[in-house]
Amino acid sequence: MTSTDPPMTSPFSPEADPGFPNRRRRFTPLRFLGFAALVVLCVLVYGFATEALWNWLVPSIFHLRRVTFWEAAGLVLLGKLLFGGFHRHGKGRRGGGPGRRGWGSPMRERFARMSPEERDKFRAGMRGSRWTCRPTRTESAQGDLS
Repeated sequence: MTSTDPPMTSPFSPEADPGFPNRRRRFTPLRFLGFAALVVLCVLVYGFATEALWNWLVPSIFHLRRVTFWEAAGLVLLGKLLFGGFHRHGKGRRGGGPGRRGWGSPMRERFARMSPEERDKFRAGMRGSRWTCRPTRTESAQGDLS
C-alpha cells in the first residue's frame, strides 16, 4: 500500500462520506417507549399464535391439555432461550449487515488492488506457511478464457 492509495474504509463509514450522518442514535424517552411497545406487541403476537397453534394441534395429536396465554408466552420464551438465543439476525460476528464486513473482506480488497507481480510474490511467501493460496474466482475465470 503506497501513500497515494486511499485508506481502506467501508462505503458505509463516516470516513467514506464526510456529510454522512452519525449512525449512533441517542437514548430518548420516546425511543424507549417505542421499543417497549414493540416488545409488548411481539409478546402478544407470539403468545397468541403459540396458544392458538398449541390448542389446535397438540390436544388432538398428543392428547395433552390446552394452554393459557401466559403458558404459551412462557413456551415461546423457553424455546427462544433453548434454540434461538437473543442475537441480531444477519449481523453476527462474521458480518452480514450494512457496514459490517467479515474478517476476510479487507484482505480481499487489498489482494484485488495488487498487481500480478505482487500477487505472485505474496503467494510465493505464503506457500511455506500453513495457509494455502488458491487463485480467486475471477483469476481462475480469466485463466479459462485465454
